[in-house]
Amino acid sequence: MPRAPMEWRFWTKVVPNDETGCWEWTGARAGNGYGTIITGSIGRDRRHKLVHRVSYELCIGPIPPGLLVCHTCDNRRCVNPGHFFLGDHRANARDMVEKGRGPQRDMTSTHCVKGHAYTPSNTLYRNNGSRRCRECSRLDCLTRSRRIRAQLRTRQP
Repeated sequence: MPRAPMEWRFWTKVVPNDETGCWEWTGARAGNGYGTIITGSIGRDRRHKLVHRVSYELCIGPIPPGLLVCHTCDNRRCVNPGHFFLGDHRANARDMVEKGRGPQRDMTSTHCVKGHAYTPSNTLYRNNGSRRCRECSRLDCLTRSRRIRAQLRTRQP
């Protein structure tokens, strides 16, 4: 039996919430709370997609490469395109912290724990909204590779 069209399956799982204005997803959700839907046919094209991205694509259009569909309402089940904005990881992290959902202590400090300044050129932003000092990251990588090389030298006959 052929699968129902993805767009039809999508809209049958959307319920408007009059109090919040959110269009809430009632279908499957990933472990992080975001809704998912299977797109494509059976085989290589079949994949799980996040429903807020599907909603954006259906109602507004294609998502430019490298951008996220971010929620203004902070409701992971919401698929209302009026509650979305496009942004990169940095914009999403900033929005999260401004709303009090992220690691705020990390975003209010001006220097890392080792004393390096958080400047635009010395700051790495993680997907979870936290940030890391680029110099500390470089030093940690150097230390780790030296340790591994030393271990390999001691194992050789």
